[in-house]
Amino acid sequence: MSNKSKRLLSILESKGINTYINIEVNNESRKVLIDLTTHIKSLSDIGHSFTVIVDPESDDKKEFFIDGDGAFRIKSINIEVK
Repeated sequence: MSNKSKRLLSILESKGINTYINIEVNNESRKVLIDLTTHIKSLSDIGHSFTVIVDPESDDKKEFFIDGDGAFRIKSINIEVK
């Protein structure tokens, strides 16, 4: 994430402004991404913290901590097919 994006997110967070993220995918990847985001949403409720690990066997391994204190919550997932 660029420094500009980090600064913007910091400002939005400090003002309590919700952020909406749109991801455009092709037909082949849509089911996987819907399943992944829906599963993370179901687990990211208050009281449940966990780590999502992407590509654990690679040098590009990256971990994302999902805080279960309610701060990290996916409020909704909207799926639009065009």
